[in-house]
Amino acid sequence: MTLEHVRVERQPGVAVLTLDLPEKHNALSRASMRDLAAAFGDCSRDDELRVLVLTGAGDRSFCSGADLTDGSPDGSNPIAARERHLRIEPMGHFGHLMLALRSVPKPVIAAINGHAVGGGLSLALACDIRIAAENASFCCAYVRRGMMPDTGVTLALPRLVGLERALELLWTGEVIDAARAQAIGLVSRVVPAERLLDEAKALAGRIARQAPLPVELTKKAVYAAQDGDRYRDALVWESWAQELCVQSEDGREGVRAFFEKREPRFKGR
Repeated sequence: MTLEHVRVERQPGVAVLTLDLPEKHNALSRASMRDLAAAFGDCSRDDELRVLVLTGAGDRSFCSGADLTDGSPDGSNPIAARERHLRIEPMGHFGHLMLALRSVPKPVIAAINGHAVGGGLSLALACDIRIAAENASFCCAYVRRGMMPDTGVTLALPRLVGLERALELLWTGEVIDAARAQAIGLVSRVVPAERLLDEAKALAGRIARQAPLPVELTKKAVYAAQDGDRYRDALVWESWAQELCVQSEDGREGVRAFFEKREPRFKGR
């Protein structure tokens, strides 16, 4: 399978998936989401692979979230912009991508090499383990754009950092650094940027040397106990709420302000 926006490096037992759009801060466009979902599926079916590492190209961003230049910048008619097979789904490209990631039966380690913003933060949260470079930063930027938090963050973030901290981050759009992220339980460890991939690969190798069957069954058991079907339910609810925000005046103002590099002027409608 030819992937345009994702590089897949296979090593014994381990695959490193790199979202490869450094000039766009590894933003999520429809094309890059298709490639990433396809890579997750391909690696899931490869019995020679036991652990996945997910990272971003370059040293600035893990993933900056939605590519706002992909499609209509003013957010008009987002459903019509979906591919035909996704128009009847209760969630679009983002939900499809997140379910593809959460459906990977093998451990997935996020090697967070820079900014993880909006959907990029959600991408990291959907991984099983998160290792951050010292220069990494994290932001639930949705509220700054007049948008609803989506891509599973309303379930994943409170589970990791607690309800009050999650709501504060979601309501303020505060940017936190790697040290703060580790302190509140958002990432498991912080390492120098030049050692990030080596650390992630070393951990992946340790896991890959274990018996594959109990490793995969442990993942299934843990998430069944934690989530049940709540992750998909959260994606559906978020997608419905996001459509309302995208079509609102404030949603359009948030996107305009982003492109015009100014503070948005929200009116509550």
